[in-house]
Amino acid sequence: MGHATAHRGVAALLLLASCRPAPSSLSPAPGDQYGTYRFSERVAGSSPLLVVDGELTFRADSIEARVGEVACLPTVPRDFRQFTLECGTVGLSFERADPLRHPTWSAEGTAMVQERVCRRRELDRFGVERCVEYRNERALKARTFRGELHPKAVP
Repeated sequence: MGHATAHRGVAALLLLASCRPAPSSLSPAPGDQYGTYRFSERVAGSSPLLVVDGELTFRADSIEARVGEVACLPTVPRDFRQFTLECGTVGLSFERADPLRHPTWSAEGTAMVQERVCRRRELDRFGVERCVEYRNERALKARTFRGELHPKAVP
């Protein structure tokens, strides 16, 4: 079997496996965690301030989530013991066995950082340009923020 054929076979097997009901040990949440939860996380260090704000609903066979007005979609996790959701520029990650134990979030944003930049350059004795005077500047830089999610049950 060729390399490409083997990959198609694996992809088909994964597709078939994903269409079957998951074993109870891999269900999205234990029965005592079924229900709706809200969360609101302030992203320290972001500029402008980001807030990861949304809602989760755990059911016997699924999880629905949104961050702000963005519906979350499942993604392929790096580890089968987790399930992950993508919600625009925000990602959510949960342990399958106990989703509320250590849920995490990640968000794309910007942060104000201090940078050391060259103020004045001169040629050295070999004719190579070198910085001889520096200054500090503040600049916005893109980065990924991460943190723990703190969902609260909705009565």
